[in-house]
Amino acid sequence: MATNLETEYSRLRSYLNPAIRGPNTDAILSGLAAGMAAPLIDNLQAVNDQLYIATAVEKYLDLKLADYNLSRPPQVGLSDDIFREIGIKVVNKKQIRSLISDLLRIIFGDEVTKATSKSSMVEPYNLTDGDTLIVQFDGQEKITIPFSTLQFTSIAAATAQEVADAITKGLRDQGKEGGAYSKNDGSGAYVVIMSNTIGASSSIRVWGGRAQNALQFDKARPTSADVSTQWTISLGDAGNIRYTWTSGADPSLGKIRKGDYVNIFASSFDAGNRGTFV
Repeated sequence: MATNLETEYSRLRSYLNPAIRGPNTDAILSGLAAGMAAPLIDNLQAVNDQLYIATAVEKYLDLKLADYNLSRPPQVGLSDDIFREIGIKVVNKKQIRSLISDLLRIIFGDEVTKATSKSSMVEPYNLTDGDTLIVQFDGQEKITIPFSTLQFTSIAAATAQEVADAITKGLRDQGKEGGAYSKNDGSGAYVVIMSNTIGASSSIRVWGGRAQNALQFDKARPTSADVSTQWTISLGDAGNIRYTWTSGADPSLGKIRKGDYVNIFASSFDAGNRGTFV
């Protein structure tokens, strides 16, 4: 009987953090070991086993590995042992990569280990109420961040810190990660957008919005069109609009790359033709 009591006590003890100890803890565990039937303790251990990848089985193993975006393909019929081994190897690799990334961030800082995009213009920024900025983090969905007059002391002369605060708030209001801050290298304050992701999968792309005209994250293509450049506009297939240079200054369209976009917001364009277009 004493041996059984010691065994049940040891089993209960294994479920507690080693830091939780002392005479009171021992008394409680001894009382539970003496008063609890062995089947009840067996059930407790069975439940505890399902909390860990190394011991979970069937649907509980699937649930644990789903936390790491791993799912058991139904058409293959992997056994628990095989699926568990695959899961442990994948999870360990992810944890190692995460640890290395965290160490690099601690040593070198966020700007080296996380993707950033810097405004090529310095404050003040001439924004208008209702302006937007379209941003994409880590290849995920595009996020439209709005700007309003209430966010600035003077929206027509917005400071870098005000813009950074508005970007961060716009992301938080939509439940998105990422943020922005103000930086000054000696030539004036500017805005930096930063991803929350560490490592090679971290990326930022700005896709336009009227605010981009003032902020210019990533430099604009050095095309050379000016007010004398004239275009012939025609409607093509699938609703595409073709602009053909017909006279005036050379627009240097050879510098444009597939996937670039143009911002059209001038008052001389109809409202339906204003916006950001690939």
